[in-house]
Amino acid sequence: MGTHLVKRKDEHGKRKEDFYKGAVELAFESAGYEKELGKVTVSNRPDLCDYQSNGALIGAKKYQKNPIELAEDVQKYLEGDKALSVPLFSKRWKVVKPGFLNMTLSPVFLAKILRSYG
Repeated sequence: MGTHLVKRKDEHGKRKEDFYKGAVELAFESAGYEKELGKVTVSNRPDLCDYQSNGALIGAKKYQKNPIELAEDVQKYLEGDKALSVPLFSKRWKVVKPGFLNMTLSPVFLAKILRSYG
């Protein structure tokens, strides 16, 4: 899926992963949860997604909520009617059991990354 392409730092010295983290942190916060739950990591299952967050699993106990429901609350702020004004880097956000929030990079975003190399 191309996750190795987005580890490069941009002209401001930030890793692309940091942008995803910021968007997911903002979504957690907007949904009423601690923004620290919005940690984003490169997926250990690249056949399923490029990046993932397990913040809903971590927050489920604290907020006494089903992790799937918590992840769905956050997903609403990443896509759909409540989507925040964040960079368009994701093809889709998907909530999967037991409460992961998976992100697949959009082909348009990948093309921009490739152009930045040349």
